[in-house]
Amino acid sequence: MSQSQASLSLDHLVNRVKAALTEVTRRSDIAQLPAEASLVDDVGLDSMSVLAFFMALEERIGNFRIQIDELEHDDLQTIASVARFVHARVSVA
Repeated sequence: MSQSQASLSLDHLVNRVKAALTEVTRRSDIAQLPAEASLVDDVGLDSMSVLAFFMALEERIGNFRIQIDELEHDDLQTIASVARFVHARVSVA
């Protein structure tokens, strides 16, 4: 697998999502959460922290910018759902 393909793997993106969540929430246990952890119930994101989270995520993923109008409610449910959302956008870029 090439470097660019590796950077697009879902596992890699889950780790990037967790890193951004760690920065925003300042919680040291985010890396241990399962990919299906709820962003609201398990991570503790609220409407104010979602914007900061996406800004931190954009910094960690090259050539990716969030288009708010593309987001669906289901895209923001879990760590994995955010990773899948990013994966779909980066893969077609």
